[in-house]
Amino acid sequence: MDALIKSRWQSFAYWAAVTIILLTAARLEIVSAGQESQTIDEAVHLSAGYSYLKTGDFRLNPEHPPLSKMSSALPLLWLHPDFAPSPRDWEHADQWAVGKSFLYANRISADRMLMAGRTMTIGLSLLLGVSLAFWVARRGGHMA
Repeated sequence: MDALIKSRWQSFAYWAAVTIILLTAARLEIVSAGQESQTIDEAVHLSAGYSYLKTGDFRLNPEHPPLSKMSSALPLLWLHPDFAPSPRDWEHADQWAVGKSFLYANRISADRMLMAGRTMTIGLSLLLGVSLAFWVARRGGHMA
């Protein structure tokens, strides 16, 4: 019976520590995401991902795989930002011009769209943390 109690206590302590670590990470990521300015290519990736979801056209930013761009742009589907690039920029696949106009000449604020896109990355990092915790517990036990 003692071994069972010890095992349950170790399991509880392990998952309590994992929860505290992931909640702390989530808080730090959310606060940081709200305070940071746009990275150099964030507008390009966000507008490209949104264009993939809305038009099915993959002409913008073809040098990177589309999954991460599309997942970051997924929350924008609920915000309904305007996506009307100039015909010239769209025809020439000028990802920098399309990204700039999408982010900064939109009825939805750039900060709101950036935060929406960043939430997917934050969620993915937390999902990775939970997956890693399960894997460690299974491979090495709760005291690992």
